[in-house]
Amino acid sequence: MENQKWESSYIYELAKFIAVNYPEIKGFNRLGIYRMKQIYEAYKNNMNSI
Repeated sequence: MENQKWESSYIYELAKFIAVNYPEIKGFNRLGIYRMKQIYEAYKNNMNSI
């Protein structure tokens, strides 16, 4: 549970950092980053076969 709270906080801070420093980049909001992480987690074991 603590790890999940840390992860959520980290994703929020990362999204905020990108929004402030790189406002022209789209799709890196909190939800977008979380979805990118989910995709990575789902397919990380398949990356070696590419």
